[in-house]
Amino acid sequence: MGSGYITSLPFLAPHWKNEDKMVYRVNIEFDVLFDTEHEEILTLDKLKFKTKVKQVWTPQSSGILIKREVVGELERAWEEFVNDTTSA
Repeated sequence: MGSGYITSLPFLAPHWKNEDKMVYRVNIEFDVLFDTEHEEILTLDKLKFKTKVKQVWTPQSSGILIKREVVGELERAWEEFVNDTTSA
């Protein structure tokens, strides 16, 4: 689990499991990256914000669009989680 910034435009590259299949990818520069086998993660319970829009956090495939109305709450929850986790 982590956060960062997209550092490239989308580009086609071979699928990780099937090199005959091409998929879109982007490069990411992480500013925070947690080892999910050894470190706590931000749970779905902490992502239940009181907003007027419904945000889906569990896609059936890769990637979700985070709705504009949720971004501020998500950034606050992530900052609080990172500060609590790294200061412990």
